[in-house]
Amino acid sequence: MDEVYKKTFEIRLTGATWEMPQDIGEWLGRLLLLYGVPFNYLVPDEAMLPPESIRFFYLDPGWMKCLLEGACSVGKSSSLDELFDQNLRNRFLDLAGQKASEVRAGASGGVRFRITEQSLDNLRNDNLPSDILDKLKAIKGKEYNTGNEFLEAVKKEVGNDQTVKFKESILQRARGPLNWPLTGFLLRSDLVEGWQGLEMKASGVDGQGNHIDPLPALRIDRLSPDIMLCLFNGKVTGIEIKQPPEGLHFGAAFDSGSNAYKKYHLRKLTPAENMGDQLSHEFGINVPMRSGRRVIDIQALAKTMEQALQGVKALNGPFTSAEFAVQMVDPPGKAIFGPVITGIAPSSGPAAGGQHRVVIQGVNLRGAKSVTFGATAATITESTDSSIIVTTPAGPPVAVSVVAEVEAGTAILKGGYTYEPGDGGPS
Repeated sequence: MDEVYKKTFEIRLTGATWEMPQDIGEWLGRLLLLYGVPFNYLVPDEAMLPPESIRFFYLDPGWMKCLLEGACSVGKSSSLDELFDQNLRNRFLDLAGQKASEVRAGASGGVRFRITEQSLDNLRNDNLPSDILDKLKAIKGKEYNTGNEFLEAVKKEVGNDQTVKFKESILQRARGPLNWPLTGFLLRSDLVEGWQGLEMKASGVDGQGNHIDPLPALRIDRLSPDIMLCLFNGKVTGIEIKQPPEGLHFGAAFDSGSNAYKKYHLRKLTPAENMGDQLSHEFGINVPMRSGRRVIDIQALAKTMEQALQGVKALNGPFTSAEFAVQMVDPPGKAIFGPVITGIAPSSGPAAGGQHRVVIQGVNLRGAKSVTFGATAATITESTDSSIIVTTPAGPPVAVSVVAEVEAGTAILKGGYTYEPGDGGPS
């Protein structure tokens, strides 16, 4: 290649004014979210995703970079194309990431907008007038869920004409980055097919370890009638899968052992301030059916419920259709994948206790309220999303379970810590 031409090409390619074509950028952004990737590349064997299972995963930035480079190398046929690739190779991930965060922007907050100090520096490098930069400082640090909401705030500060003129640059610089590592899960279940409009909510951390709740969704798609793929902008530490709100219904649970429907839980009807609270007692009331039919005998069921509630002093008055409805209504079901203890280091210590800086490792352990070794409480000294640091209590010379009560629920590691024989511990 002619050296003069090559030099000119490099200057044009790497200049500040170069931008990736819109269509190519959007295509790479969707590819980064695994659109178009064959399912058997994601799950090579059916045994890896059996029926009624959920599998969590990370997206490896190195793997994704290779995927993007491979996709962009399809039409490469000359030294000029190779030169182009060399200059873009280290930018593929960033360029695709900018577009990937826009895919669900209008649907569920997959991208948010915020003016930061870095945003202002980038806009200054884009040659934005200094008077506009000064006005944008008025909304610095404020977060907006949609581009339209953000642009309205910009208009109030800099005016409509200037907003229109510099719209693309301001949007680009205020758009939140991808928080690597991106994480998600594949769910294979009859729930996906049976619960249309299944809702997903994730909490987690960004690349700097900052807690984010909710974690923005980048992709939520049904890949088949019973398989759902969800991808989130950050590291997932907790998942809530919920039936859509319109799923409120009357119902009872089916007991396969007795081949009958049962009503296990009832609600308080008295005192008035506690009406509707679920009773801790498990009743296991058989739901009576009319002879030979799958039709409930409402009168018999209501009488059985009335007697059960009177037996635990949860009813003081008549049992009418209103009270019956309170007992029969079932809220939308949900499943929560909460905190997990994955290990303890060190995993053994003296029976006398007092071992400092024992690290309980796991996920979603933020906001530790209590930690017990066996039946004895430990002293908590530090707590983060991924660890709890404690000082051990005294205990008998056996392996005991470690239980952590945290903000997201309860995590248990059975036999997680072993007390070693020695003086001073309880026998």
